[in-house]
Amino acid sequence: MRRRAIAPGIVGVLSFATAQGAGTEPSRAEQIREALSAAPPAVAAHAAVVVDGKAGRIVLRRGSNGWTCFPPSEDKSDPEPKPACYDANGLAFIEALAAGRAPDPKEPGYSYMLQGGSAWSNTDPKATSLPPGRKDYIRIPPHVGLR
Repeated sequence: MRRRAIAPGIVGVLSFATAQGAGTEPSRAEQIREALSAAPPAVAAHAAVVVDGKAGRIVLRRGSNGWTCFPPSEDKSDPEPKPACYDANGLAFIEALAAGRAPDPKEPGYSYMLQGGSAWSNTDPKATSLPPGRKDYIRIPPHVGLR
């Protein structure tokens, strides 16, 4: 019961923030639509959708097929943020990298980024701006990842 009381509070805060931003932040429905656009329809139909916020991970939609999709990130790690979907092993791989740990190579992980992606550098995964001498960021076409 306590869980039910927290979830409407989170939704209320997100709705209030969106209304206060006068349309500058995407709505919950827009975030879900964008996140699911990263995967083929057969995966997207039953994938979970989550967003990483300052207070932690927020579930926008529960899933039932083991895939988790994220709308475009609002941090500065990507010059042109795009949505992504990961299976459980792919998500574990990405989370390990983000935490500075070596990913477990025993289980293959998959991801979809059918809207493409971008990066500041092809040699520094932690880069948040263009390296010296570069005039443009790297545009990555739509792809499937095997990790």
